[in-house]
Amino acid sequence: MKTRHALAAAVTCAVVTPALLLSAGPAFADTGSSVALSRAVTAPSVAELEKAVAEAKKAYDAAVAAEADYQKVLDAKLNDTTHPLAVAASQAKAEAEKAAAAKTAADKAVTDAEAAVKAVVDDPTSTDDQRVAAFKALSDARKAAEAAAEAKSAADAKSTAANTALSDYRVQLFRQLSVLQKATKDALTTLQAAEKALKDAKEAGGGGTGSTPKPSPSTPGTGGSATPTTPGTATPGTSKPPTSDSAPQDGASSASPAAVGASTGGADGSLANTGSPSALPKYALTGAAAVALGAGAVFVVRRRQTAGRTTA
Repeated sequence: MKTRHALAAAVTCAVVTPALLLSAGPAFADTGSSVALSRAVTAPSVAELEKAVAEAKKAYDAAVAAEADYQKVLDAKLNDTTHPLAVAASQAKAEAEKAAAAKTAADKAVTDAEAAVKAVVDDPTSTDDQRVAAFKALSDARKAAEAAAEAKSAADAKSTAANTALSDYRVQLFRQLSVLQKATKDALTTLQAAEKALKDAKEAGGGGTGSTPKPSPSTPGTGGSATPTTPGTATPGTSKPPTSDSAPQDGASSASPAAVGASTGGADGSLANTGSPSALPKYALTGAAAVALGAGAVFVVRRRQTAGRTTA
């Protein structure tokens, strides 16, 4: 009983396996041709590419014009001395210069006071009042120098802050210019890509005209004129009837099947794509082997059954 079940399973596999392999062949078909066909169908036409080039050119011209207009605005703002930030920076700079001059004068007053004190101290004829006055003048000069130094530091800090604010303002102006310059560059890149796509499409489509070349009036395969020739008159006894082995008249050569196929079909010597995978022969051989094994198993089992009945 077990032998019959195993035999039935083997026969079923032997019969079903080749059918499954053969039916699955188209599923493994090369999708390259379908993908190429889809690309060919969805590829833009020359008219669409020309429209894209025109739109890209318009966008590029607009970007160039916007950049040029903003450049004028930028130059005007950079040279505007009435801007609040420019005015503040100018005033802070003037105050810093004034404070620097005051400090220089205060430092010179300290130097002069020190020289006066030294002169009074070295003069044996100087009185105490003169010495007290000289030392007091030196002390006042030093205090004034310290105040001048503090005023200069404050003026310098104010000038630095004003210049920083003005610089930040100008940096923002240049950043806007850089944005417009990048937009111009991107528009140019888009335009160049559109022009290249249009050029490639025209080269691939025979100049982009989209028209089918008209056949020349010459006779196919001869290259001669299509004007029919006037039948000649045959002289009795001199001309021979044309045979199948005679050469064609008017320079026409006999066209072999290979030549006809090359001129009309453009054959390149490669096999046609039938949609079946390259491993299909292996699958077929495997199925045939399975069928052979199933048949052999049936034969062996029947022989054993026959032999058992005979002995019994």
